[in-house]
Amino acid sequence: QLLQRLAVQMIFPDLQAELEFSMREWREKQPETTLSTLVAPWLLKAAKMCADSGMPGDEPPGVLARSIGLLARTMKMEEISLLSAEWALGPFEQADTRGEAVDLVSSSCAQGGVAEGIVSDACSSWLEAGCTPGSLGVELAEQSLLAWERDGVHDQGVVHLRQAQQYLEQQLALGMLSTAPSIERRLKTATESLEVLIGAIDGVAPSLAQLNRGREGIYSKLSYTGRAAMIDAVAKAWSAAMPGLTPGVAAAHFEEWLQGYTGRRSMVEDVASAGLQELKWNLQMKLDATFADQQSEAYSSPSFRLEGVRKVPWFVPTSVVKEAFAERPIGLRKKPPPSQGPGFVNSKVAIEQAQEKSGGRCMYCGGSWKLAPRYFWPYELGGTELVSNLCGACELCNEMADALGPRRWGEVLSAKPEEAAEVWWEAQKKANMETVSFLNPRNR
Repeated sequence: QLLQRLAVQMIFPDLQAELEFSMREWREKQPETTLSTLVAPWLLKAAKMCADSGMPGDEPPGVLARSIGLLARTMKMEEISLLSAEWALGPFEQADTRGEAVDLVSSSCAQGGVAEGIVSDACSSWLEAGCTPGSLGVELAEQSLLAWERDGVHDQGVVHLRQAQQYLEQQLALGMLSTAPSIERRLKTATESLEVLIGAIDGVAPSLAQLNRGREGIYSKLSYTGRAAMIDAVAKAWSAAMPGLTPGVAAAHFEEWLQGYTGRRSMVEDVASAGLQELKWNLQMKLDATFADQQSEAYSSPSFRLEGVRKVPWFVPTSVVKEAFAERPIGLRKKPPPSQGPGFVNSKVAIEQAQEKSGGRCMYCGGSWKLAPRYFWPYELGGTELVSNLCGACELCNEMADALGPRRWGEVLSAKPEEAAEVWWEAQKKANMETVSFLNPRNR
């Protein structure tokens, strides 16, 4: 009865009889060949007949009939979804000859904009892994990572990542997995992990929460080459998002966290400490270059200089000031960004701790004018709400940092020390000339 029910799904009467005879013969001889291997050629033959002459009546129920109908669509070069691809390939799980079916399905899905070879590898991996329902998309995400490693982490491999991520977004938009929330969530996580990696390659800093989901998911499939490339991309993106953090330091700490050798709290604490030391050293170089003829104990950092009537950090060039405030005349205040997070950073304890930790000096300019606590590791990127992640920054540097954005602000901070000296003494010269001009009776 089981063999009869299977044979009926062949759609065409002649094929039904032939397949039932072959299956009965197989059952009597009990060969080592699997039933899937026996049925596979018949499925392809029935699909070819459907593609050529159409479905003879209503499609009978059953997984074999459904597979035949979908394979027929692939033979007519119609695009099918990933879920349909699973239904088409399911009966081939234990078949020894499944290459033709994989090729048909891969070619069909590739019309959605993803590389055919990646789809083919994903289908083969999915079949070998036991055909878990709804997991073909995750396999495709993993195979795109392997293609990224294989075809160049800066070249064609990146194209593969973008294509796969966009394709999976399209598949999720179809809503075919909405009835299976856990499966849909797993695919969404895999797709997000691709997006996070692509963003890091493009210079967008990822959060620790995003990276952690990927670490527990598809990132675990990366080999040494891919893992090293991801560490490099994330380190560069983080260093651009956290002025004072060098890519080398970021890479070293991220690698330890990625491999599970350290936790979030320890990493944030160590990175913040290293970054603040870098800022302190950078500031000292500016001061030495600017006030080289004075004893270090005889001077402290200026709190600001004047650019017109606006107070600005003492080392920031006029061109940068114009860049920062071109669309915001003096008097119009910009709302602070949400990166500071809620609660602790605005508390009295945080203010006191930041003052004490920084010695009453701004971590950027060394001034002491209107200090406020600021997280070194931004809150939205996973920074902890702890004193170890706090530092003090003056109102002027906070304003300039928010106006320029972290990447551009970091470039300003890392400029040559001699440039800071030139900015300061040029401003003093200009101020002296304006004073002389004001005091000159002829100008009154």
